[in-house]
Amino acid sequence: MLNKDVLSQLSQLKADIRSDKDVQQGTVRGTQSRFGFVSLDDGREAFLPPDTMARVFPGDRIEVNLTPNASNAKASHNGKWDAELDSLIDSPLKTVFGRYLIRGKGHFVAVDMPQLNRWLFIPPKVRDKAEEGDYLECRITRHPFQDGKAQVRITEIIGKDSDAGIEHKVTVRKYRLPNHWSASIDKQLADIAANQNIVGQREDLTDLALVTIDAATTQDMDDAVFASATDTGWDLTVAIADPSATIADGSPLDMAALERANTAYLPGCAITMMPKPLSHGLFSLVANEHRAALVCRMTITKDGEITDHRLCEATIESKHKLSYEQVADFLENDNKDAVPAD
Repeated sequence: MLNKDVLSQLSQLKADIRSDKDVQQGTVRGTQSRFGFVSLDDGREAFLPPDTMARVFPGDRIEVNLTPNASNAKASHNGKWDAELDSLIDSPLKTVFGRYLIRGKGHFVAVDMPQLNRWLFIPPKVRDKAEEGDYLECRITRHPFQDGKAQVRITEIIGKDSDAGIEHKVTVRKYRLPNHWSASIDKQLADIAANQNIVGQREDLTDLALVTIDAATTQDMDDAVFASATDTGWDLTVAIADPSATIADGSPLDMAALERANTAYLPGCAITMMPKPLSHGLFSLVANEHRAALVCRMTITKDGEITDHRLCEATIESKHKLSYEQVADFLENDNKDAVPAD
């Protein structure tokens, strides 16, 4: 049994060896090939060869020992480094998406996700009733850091190629698109529907003949325009729907919109930035309804130069919902019947 002096000496030796190494922390960045990289906290980037990349997942926080890239004699001067894994700090990836794959006696999920293209083993007892070719969502049960052998268990059988709407389900899972609203958002939605309070003082522009121009089937009209000719050019008003008139900063809806950033249009459907009762209702610039908007009023010359502009918070009322086809017919074919006379 080692005495305290020997243990102390070994600890010091280990510390001395470590101090001589270039040990850094960083985040793993995957590719659609077998190799990857680690983006280091000090701004450098190091290469992870396939056998090393097999022991980590994209997004993992790791500590590595750096050595100059052996294939380049000037590597230590131009920022090219190889990374040797030292320790795993954190692994935020908990679930993966892919297809059920059988090779001989081995059963796998062939992961199909950005930065991650790999087969992960599915043990016999956690295969559920999945069949080869099924789209799966799986939970990672064993990280590959120690030996490169990860394991997963099936948490959901998403469907087959022949299933109706499978394109939508696959896109949502593959790109981790948020597709559900929380209970806190449902409560805030109910409060907004019940109160519909507009925050702050607003300019009344409801008499202005604003119109929306979108696809004929569009329900979330988020901008409206009005233009009138002047002796020197045009006056142009652009109104943008203003959800911030009702949604408080930092509220559940505000944070959800920040996460989604925009509406994602998928085959046959859309994942809206706001719940549909808002994006298609209260916040949509529906014709003949009062709505809160952010407005820019511009003075434009005949050459298209903006010589003046003014921004304001206003209450507006769109007078008509026009389609691209209607407006194109009116402008290009001089068809006066394509749009309402007013």
